[in-house]
This record gives sequence, C-alpha cells and structure tokens, in this order.
Amino acid sequence: MGRAGAYAWLLTLALLVACGSASDEAAPDPGTAGISGQIWLDVCEPTADDPLPAGCILGPQGTAVGNGIADPLDPVLWSAWLVLWRGACPGEIAFLARASEQDGEYEFTGLPGGVYCLFIDQTVGDNVRVLGPGTWTLPAGYGTGPVMLQIELEPGEVLRGLNFAYDPSEAAAP
Repeated sequence: MGRAGAYAWLLTLALLVACGSASDEAAPDPGTAGISGQIWLDVCEPTADDPLPAGCILGPQGTAVGNGIADPLDPVLWSAWLVLWRGACPGEIAFLARASEQDGEYEFTGLPGGVYCLFIDQTVGDNVRVLGPGTWTLPAGYGTGPVMLQIELEPGEVLRGLNFAYDPSEAAAP
C-alpha cells in the first residue's frame, strides 16, 4: 500500500474512532511524549487599492500572502487532518491520524520517544474540502504542496505550539 493508500486507510480509521466504532481514548501514560498545536486560515485579501493590506506579506511569487501569524480575524481550521508518521520525514510508517478540533487545536499524546514526521496534505481526503487550493505560510517555505514537520521527542517530552497557517486566497496560488 502506497502513502496515499495508507493515508486514506488512516482517515477511515479516524472516522470510525470519531463515530464511536473504535476507541483510542486510553489515558496516556504520564511518562510518554506528546505534541500539540493549532491550525488557522491565514487570511490575506489584497485589493487594487491596497495590494498589501494588514495581515499580509509579500510572498516568494511577488504576490501578497498571509503573514504566518494568528491575527485576530484569522479563523481557526476545524477538521483538517494531520497524519503522524514514524521516522524521519517523509516518514516510514503511518502511526496516527487526527483532525483538528473546533478551536483549531490538535494533539497527539501517549507517544513513545523517537523521531516523527507530522504531515498535512491539502490534496487528500477531507482536506480537499477543508483547505482547498492555497499556500502554507507557517511553517514557511512549503508553498502549495503538502507540509511536513520533522519532530524528535525524548521520552516524556511534550512539545506545544507546533502551529500551521494556511492561506487559501487565490492570490496565494502560483
């Protein structure tokens, strides 16, 4: 099974968990690691009169894109799917999948120490509907492709603030 097939399988499993057909809600061992963060839409709406409005920066294509900062009017992203892969990016084995909550927050707990790859692909599954075409503005440098963030966790370590920002504006597209 390829990466796309594994991703689709994980999304199906996650939907079963969300609907109560399966459960991964076991209390995490306090000696285990975890990661958390938030995903938001990095709104940037340039006009002919204001080509670089507040909340925007000049992107690599010379067009206005979101600034990668959670501004007060930037909405959080609910139901964006994240996949945690075991091993260095692009990952070796799909390990867990989660959707962001209504407040845009996501969390993976109960992880053994090790190296992981946190992966979001806006072209697969429900992420097509939730994200649509656009540009990743945090972490910077991913453009319109999937975003991958390599994480190394020590046993019991908890990393917070692993955030993602996505600019869905037409101006962000190359």
